[in-house]
Amino acid sequence: MSLRFCRFLIRSIVLVVFSSGPSALAVHPELSVVEANRVVGLTFTAVNPNADPFNTIDLDVTFTSPSAKVVRVPAFWAGGKTWRARHASPELRVHSSVTSCTARDD
Repeated sequence: MSLRFCRFLIRSIVLVVFSSGPSALAVHPELSVVEANRVVGLTFTAVNPNADPFNTIDLDVTFTSPSAKVVRVPAFWAGGKTWRARHASPELRVHSSVTSCTARDD
């Protein structure tokens, strides 16, 4: 995993939550529309492979709701260079998120 991967992950990801509509619709790479209390899944791809990402890298996504509630969710290694995080919020409207990871090599 590289420092470029961490920098890529630090960009903000916005979630828009509606009370009705599709359970998960990818509108834009940085925008997902989901119902309240439904899971949104985010996928991240590393730039470089790592010999043991499960045991050597921590990747977290911190979500902030419209009421300013902050929830930190650990991402999980999904194999190869793929990482995923899932979150469900009871609140409606726009949520923001930011990622952080422990990979510092490049």
